This record gives sequence, C-alpha cells and structure tokens, in this order.
Amino acid sequence: YYDPASPDVQSLILQGVRELLQNYPLAGIHIDDYFYPAKDECIDHREFMQYKENGGTMPPDDWRRETVSAWVHQMYRTVKSFGTDKIFSISPAVNITSNYENLYADVRRWCREPDYCDWIIPQLYVGFAHETMPFDKAAAHWNDLIGNNHVRLLYGLAAYKCGQTDAYAGAGRNEWTENENILSRQIVCGREYSHCDGFSFFSYSSLFGENAGEKVKKELQFVTFVL
Repeated sequence: YYDPASPDVQSLILQGVRELLQNYPLAGIHIDDYFYPAKDECIDHREFMQYKENGGTMPPDDWRRETVSAWVHQMYRTVKSFGTDKIFSISPAVNITSNYENLYADVRRWCREPDYCDWIIPQLYVGFAHETMPFDKAAAHWNDLIGNNHVRLLYGLAAYKCGQTDAYAGAGRNEWTENENILSRQIVCGREYSHCDGFSFFSYSSLFGENAGEKVKKELQFVTFVL
C-alpha cells in the first residue's frame, strides 16, 4: 500500500489523473473505497511526527481524516480543471461508521459540503435479509447523509452475488441463492428515498459475462421490467 498521508503519494496519484484526462476522452474519474489500509500507527508515522513538529494539534485519527479529505478535495479540483462537466465519483464501503473510524473516510463531510465529489456511490452490497445491515436500512442511512444539492446519490448494487451464498450475511446467507428478484426489489426500494438518483451494478461481467448463470439471467429479466 501507498502511504495516504505522503505528499509524494498524493502527487503521484494526481499526476495519474491528469495523464488520463489529458490523453483520453473520459467523462470523469472514479475511485473505490480504499483509503487507509489499517489503523497501524506505522503507516504514516513519519508524516504525523512532522505534522506535530510543525505545531499540529489534532489527534492521529482526526488528522488522518483531515488528510484524506484534503486529498479527495484535491482530486475533485484536479478533475474539474479539465472541465466543469467532468465527473468525480467515489464508491465508499457500505458501513458509514467503519468508513469514518477504520478507513478515515469522512463520507458525511463529502456528502454535505461542496467540492468533494459529484456522485457518491456507496457499495450497498447487501441483501434485505442481511443480519447486521439489511439493504433498506443501509439505503436509508445513506439517503440521510446527503445535505448538498451538488452531490448525487447512486446506490451500488451487488450483481456479483446473484445465485451466490453471502458468507457475511449471518442468517441471511442464503438469500441470494433462494431468490431471483433481489436486484429489482432493491431498485424499487431505492427509488423510495428522496435523494436516490440512480443505481450502479457491480460488476458488468457478473451480469453479461460468459459465466453468468440462470439465476443472473432471471434477475436481469426482473431488473429490465422495473427499469
């Protein structure tokens, strides 16, 4: 992993973004849910000590969140420097608390303050029967985060789970193997929330690849119907 707090790392990533937008006719830039790989203090010890030596007063966790948010803001500004129509989107993990406490991704801030992202696409890769985080409750929590008219909320849906056992769903682990209309029900459910602007399926190959099974094809039929 690269050190998220390293100015050199941040510069390298921003250079990559500029290279892509300069050389290819892209609609924008999308990043996934990886920010800090762990809570281990050694990841960014040098940068944090330097911050303290320069008079910084924030505790480590707050400093990490501020560092990530500042980098996300830089990413947003870099993308927009190639045109205000260019999109910058982020796909955070489904658990809002874990984003904040473990990945140091302050998604609340990004959803409520300007100049962090255009689209937020949380990975709602859970079913309705998920034991600790059922889809409808997760969708409601993310809907409640939106406090900025410039941020669009798209729900990320787990097409790759169609027909598969969900090992992390507890009592709901067999939901995806026993049903063929979960994605379509999630679309119907998501549309009930005021800030929902659409849906994103992960992944394309799960739906349209050569190995897509019969359950996937039936899920697609239901999805096409509700769309």
